[in-house]
Amino acid sequence: MTTQAERIISKFETQDALADAVGVHQSAVAMWKKRGFIPARQQQAVLMAAANLGVPLKPEDFFSPATPDDSVAKPADPTETSVATAKRVA
Repeated sequence: MTTQAERIISKFETQDALADAVGVHQSAVAMWKKRGFIPARQQQAVLMAAANLGVPLKPEDFFSPATPDDSVAKPADPTETSVATAKRVA
């Protein structure tokens, strides 16, 4: 599964290119990739760098797309009880 950081870094083509555009060391971008996300405090700088370089990037790109299972809340199964509920009942 591609992470938020991987998707955004790939738009800049390399970690070095993104690091230079944002004004951070390449190792910071490598850490973003390892963690899977770009820290909130860096997102505005990444957006501005993208705009300056003509890289197609939108604020929405910082949010991982929902999977089909996550997009709709599932109703609770009334036959299942939590451990806490089971202890209170017992």
